[in-house]
Amino acid sequence: MSTESMQFEWPEGNPSNEAEFDRLMWALDKHLAERRGQPLHRLMGFYIEDALREARLDCGVTYAWRSESAREPGYAGEPLVAKAYRWYGQVYGVKVSGRNAVADMWSSGFFPAMLGNEAVWKVRIPIRTMGWPHVVCDAEDFKGSEGDSYVSHDAETVNVLRLVENLPLKLIDYMSEAEQTDLTAVCAMALCAMGWLHAARKILAANKTVAKKDRELLQHTRQDYVSSTVNLLAYNYAQSRWSSSQAIEKMIKGLLTLAGKKYPNVHDLSTLAGIMKKGIKVAPREDCVEIGMWPASARYDDTRTTLDECLQANHAVLRLAEQFSKDDMVVELLDGARAK
Repeated sequence: MSTESMQFEWPEGNPSNEAEFDRLMWALDKHLAERRGQPLHRLMGFYIEDALREARLDCGVTYAWRSESAREPGYAGEPLVAKAYRWYGQVYGVKVSGRNAVADMWSSGFFPAMLGNEAVWKVRIPIRTMGWPHVVCDAEDFKGSEGDSYVSHDAETVNVLRLVENLPLKLIDYMSEAEQTDLTAVCAMALCAMGWLHAARKILAANKTVAKKDRELLQHTRQDYVSSTVNLLAYNYAQSRWSSSQAIEKMIKGLLTLAGKKYPNVHDLSTLAGIMKKGIKVAPREDCVEIGMWPASARYDDTRTTLDECLQANHAVLRLAEQFSKDDMVVELLDGARAK
């Protein structure tokens, strides 16, 4: 039976107390888990309201409800719906906040940033629907919001401090102007890089003139970058360096594939960069290629690298993606591939 055709049933009617409400919500959650998957997806598209109506429960007549209604007595009408959404926050926490997971519906990715003394933080890259925003580092705005991390997907200006996961207000007082400037620049670069990579991987994946196994190279670039970030945050420095190297390798190979240029089955980034420079007249930044190189034999040896080097290698992936996004030859290459 299709999960779309399954209707929620609750013969007990509207709850009369908290215990009955909790039983209703657990049954409703199990139902939505089968139909909609992960917790955050269950809150999308008025699925909660629709399921309550399927069970013929009194949940009001509109889809507009106020969060403060959850404090009102009773379990019918608008208060029932408001309490249902509040229940998800109480039970699943960050799983439904969309702001603290390694991957979530509201973000195109994450990047690491060093703030304070040798402390690395995870910074969210919000999904954009209205072009690139102006990125600022506004301490007063962040303190005034009491650490609220909400950022609209179409805001013209984005405060990077709101994108840093669980950033303590007190740490802001110790951030130098240089740190604030660097964080702002890296965030702007990450927005550009991830936006370009998302578009480029879709073009490569849809190109039928390319062998199937090679269509996923730019998708693997993104996955390797995620691995680099996660391992860096977990202090697995060597693994992070290897993932950064793999991300750069597959990004270059992906563009060479789109250009129809052959390359040897090697991991050496300088060799691949040379082929790219000669074959499609695009020279990857030498500093990014240099810091990006990391041998497979050292992927488990954390003694051979430092936190700062890991951070540089991770950001080298973003810098190369940003470089390619603005290179006329790459733009022309992607435009030509899009038409195939």
